[in-house]
Amino acid sequence: MLSPQQQPDMGLEDEQRMLTESGDPKEKEEEEEELVGPLTAVREQCGQLEKCVKAWEWLELCDEHVSSRSLTEEDCTEEVFDFLHARDHCVAHKLFNSLK
Repeated sequence: MLSPQQQPDMGLEDEQRMLTESGDPKEKEEEEEELVGPLTAVREQCGQLEKCVKAWEWLELCDEHVSSRSLTEEDCTEEVFDFLHARDHCVAHKLFNSLK
């Protein structure tokens, strides 16, 4: 065994990888795929609602319009906020109802 002075420098990432890795790489992939946060799942569900889909379509149209112009100060900030507001409104109701 090497003394601490003889061991190569190990970064924090290397130490974490050594502590968390198992012998089977397939097992690690399966574990990572199973972990989905509840917020992510609810956001995906809410993104499918009609109001969110329409807001997303407006955002895409705006993006196409702005991208088609070379010199413009126009942006799609309002459309981004409209989409996020619609989605987050749904998310808030679903998450807080599940906490009760």
